[in-house]
Amino acid sequence: MLHTSQRRWNSHIMICLAGVLALSAETQAADPNDFLVYNYDLVIGSGPELPGRLFVPPNYDPTKSYPLVMSYHGLGGKGRDNARQVQIAFNDRIYNKANDAAIEDFFLYAPQSGGGWWSGSQMQQSMNVVYQATLDYNIDPNRLYIVGNSSGGGGTWKVAAKYHDILAAAIPVAGAGYPITVESGQALAGEPLWAFHARNDTTVGATFSRRMVNQIRQVSSLPAWTFPNDSMTDFFDEENNLRYTDYATGGHGIGASRIFNNAPVYDWLFAQSSPGLPALEAGERMLFDIGGTSLFDQNKLFEIDEVGNYWNTLERGNERTLGV
Repeated sequence: MLHTSQRRWNSHIMICLAGVLALSAETQAADPNDFLVYNYDLVIGSGPELPGRLFVPPNYDPTKSYPLVMSYHGLGGKGRDNARQVQIAFNDRIYNKANDAAIEDFFLYAPQSGGGWWSGSQMQQSMNVVYQATLDYNIDPNRLYIVGNSSGGGGTWKVAAKYHDILAAAIPVAGAGYPITVESGQALAGEPLWAFHARNDTTVGATFSRRMVNQIRQVSSLPAWTFPNDSMTDFFDEENNLRYTDYATGGHGIGASRIFNNAPVYDWLFAQSSPGLPALEAGERMLFDIGGTSLFDQNKLFEIDEVGNYWNTLERGNERTLGV
């Protein structure tokens, strides 16, 4: 089960990307206690597998449908305290947008990675929590978004490729750590993406983001973009709904310093909507992957049920199931 506290934040929150930047003395960090504790916590007695916090709009109306943004932090937010990912990501720049009429209320989910890099299991866990939020609140399943900075930007590329049929849009900033392959380009082609990088980023070179966007264009048989070195350049691929902004300056901190002080970023993000998964047809057969390994024989990679279906486990006696 997910465990939630009942405190609500009494002012509007605006999205900001997580990063490795330290907060300056004049910058007021957000209070983690203004967010609900919203963990992925399945194995009994071991603590949450993935700590997390959820911001609920202060004037939440259960009769109204809301978008949800999941934010992956960079290395500066790593840990197990379920606080730093909020403190490092959500500072007073949030409040500066509070009265911007172009920005609507939305849910914000901030998981915390212990090592700062986003693994496949953490992606799955965080997506399970997003699904749980759609059960707990009136969240539009066709308006689920992912953003991230630095290692969280790499995680954003990964989760956008893996869950491209669920997420409505992604904003990776100064991303790193994700292998650039033909398969990733194929998965991301046609998915709404707006990537950002600065050419003078000495922490993660802009080559990573440039190669990612060009891989998407390559699988669509489109010519590669070329990148000048003298000014900020904004590229738009209408066929793939792909945007890439290549800053001349700004370093590794462009997420906090520039991008989400920019109202058109909000306008673009919330304008995207996923068509959603197709409904099952009458009589259609579905198999469910339960996950984990066999408790009966730890050397077995799979088990076979009574009608011949192969599973990687048939029993997990020490785990709970989300939503049940």
